[in-house]
Amino acid sequence: MSPLEVSMVMHADDKAAQHMGIEIVESVAGRAELIMTVQEFMSNGHGQCHGGMLFTLCDTAFAHVCNNQNQVTVASGCDINFLRPVPIGARLKAVATEIYQGKKSGLYEVQIVNLDSEKIVAHFTGRAARLSQLVVES
Repeated sequence: MSPLEVSMVMHADDKAAQHMGIEIVESVAGRAELIMTVQEFMSNGHGQCHGGMLFTLCDTAFAHVCNNQNQVTVASGCDINFLRPVPIGARLKAVATEIYQGKKSGLYEVQIVNLDSEKIVAHFTGRAARLSQLVVES
């Protein structure tokens, strides 16, 4: 099963990502790219995108890059840095890349770029633990 097929199966069950309008652009071994448009319900008290929504976009991209090789992989920790405010209506691209994946643990990075300004708005580092299960059984 291809990485994109695995991601599509995962995405079909990800109700949070669907509600937020997150879409898969690319899912290949070692990389996943997702897009999302910031909607009104995603705003914080300052009229900008809520940091939790940016975290969710990063976490979703992280999940796809970790799992798209059809091995169940779960987060063991993460860090996020919010670099710039994001206005409502902004179109965002999250690019997740594998830095290291061993037999049991991995390290990944996700950057969110505001496609309107072409600037990085958030940087996420995720640590993962690989389990001995398949995402999609053959």
